[in-house]
Amino acid sequence: NTLEVIIKANEYMSKLVEQASLHFFVTGRVNETKKILAKQKCVALQIPAIRIKVHGEKQVGKEMSVHVEFTNPLKQTLENITLRMGGPGMMRTISKTFSEIPINSTLTWEEKCTPRRSGSRKLMATLDCDLLRHVYGEVQLEIQE
Repeated sequence: NTLEVIIKANEYMSKLVEQASLHFFVTGRVNETKKILAKQKCVALQIPAIRIKVHGEKQVGKEMSVHVEFTNPLKQTLENITLRMGGPGMMRTISKTFSEIPINSTLTWEEKCTPRRSGSRKLMATLDCDLLRHVYGEVQLEIQE
């Protein structure tokens, strides 16, 4: 026999911790044999990503635009959001706070930066709020001298 258990997001979202995973522990007893059954299952949740787009000349000393986008995939409004972006040799880490991102809404943030070093460089963005952790995006760039 199979037993289906339905768990809705609003039942566990407030209980999620850093690993963004659900751990299921099931125990039971077979009446006829008196044997005990114990099973465990871990389900990692899919974490949404931040999209980063860079416009402009990718060259030392030339200004570029960095566009960061994040769409709220949850069926509830995200509140008290901190968004950070930065990259070594590209731009210092900049932090910005937002009061909320409504359901299915997209947050867009644009900043200018001027690369200070040539070579392979990475720009990163992270988002943190009460309901979502470890949300990030990155883009690898080749900066010319």
